[in-house]
Amino acid sequence: MKGKKLTLIGSICLALMLAVLPLMGACGPKEVTPEPTPTSPIELTLSYFMPPANCASVELERWADEVEQKTDGKVKIISYPSGSLTPAPEEYDGVVKGLSDLACTCLAYTRGRFPLMEVTDLPIGYTSAEVTGRVANSLYEKFKPAELADTHVIYLFATGPYHIHSAKPLHTLEDLQGTKIRATGLGSKIVEALGATPVAMSNPEAYDAIQKGVCDGSHTTVESLYCVKLQEVTDYTTELYIGSTCFVFAMNLERWNSLPQDVQQAINEVSAESLERMGATWDQADTDAREEAISKYNHTFITLEPEELAKCHKCCEPLLDSYVTEMASKGLPGQEVLDEAVRLNEFYSK
Repeated sequence: MKGKKLTLIGSICLALMLAVLPLMGACGPKEVTPEPTPTSPIELTLSYFMPPANCASVELERWADEVEQKTDGKVKIISYPSGSLTPAPEEYDGVVKGLSDLACTCLAYTRGRFPLMEVTDLPIGYTSAEVTGRVANSLYEKFKPAELADTHVIYLFATGPYHIHSAKPLHTLEDLQGTKIRATGLGSKIVEALGATPVAMSNPEAYDAIQKGVCDGSHTTVESLYCVKLQEVTDYTTELYIGSTCFVFAMNLERWNSLPQDVQQAINEVSAESLERMGATWDQADTDAREEAISKYNHTFITLEPEELAKCHKCCEPLLDSYVTEMASKGLPGQEVLDEAVRLNEFYSK
């Protein structure tokens, strides 16, 4: 009898333990899934020499904003305008060395550094920033010049065509003879080929130089009438369509290769849209500057007779020959690149 009682008590205890154990487990500490650690955004530095108000600067900042939006904040771009991180002539090599992740600068600031692509600055009659930009990118895609292989090129773009803004009217090639015209780089050779005397100085310096009579005019874009206020010291613009300035927008190659694939894709998509806008932005800036110069300053735009314009362009042909000869001396296909640039200019101008 006593053994049966113990067996009964044991059974009751076992049942109670089995009933209580699940409750003890429910009351015990729960396993907590750790919250994912937020990742810091990928920070990219962008250096460019233009002031913030420049039309190209505005488009670069829009590009940066759109990359940040497209990547949902995964990328953050920190801009350094006005050459505040790297001076204009050092911006491209600054990207190569990793001083900045991105940079935008003129090819002409380091003449000889980009020999093949200097074809974009040659006087072959580029008619607009949009056309020149299309030519530059098409040449880059076709020839993949080694001079740009040390970076990831975002895209190339260009200013509008160059004309001569002057204090006195210049209606003919003969009128240009003996005049002193501000110019830099290849522009100096163009001015000299036209029979004028080039005066080497930066675009912003032209204002004081023309005002003080140091030079008679400046070889530059229509947009310069507004951006460096040349409309205040010149009364005439002789439309020559001779010369332009090409820019390269590039990224450090190692930095580009380190980016996640989805970030690279986002940058490529934003860049394609930005390239389309950039040419139109420059051309619109030229149009706006022209309209303001005429309406507010009674500025006169001189359209040369076709025969006279042809004479001016003829004077510059030796510069094309020099380009081909120089490229040949370096073992580069200068003639092929020049022929393609001429063909593309005609094609895109239509």
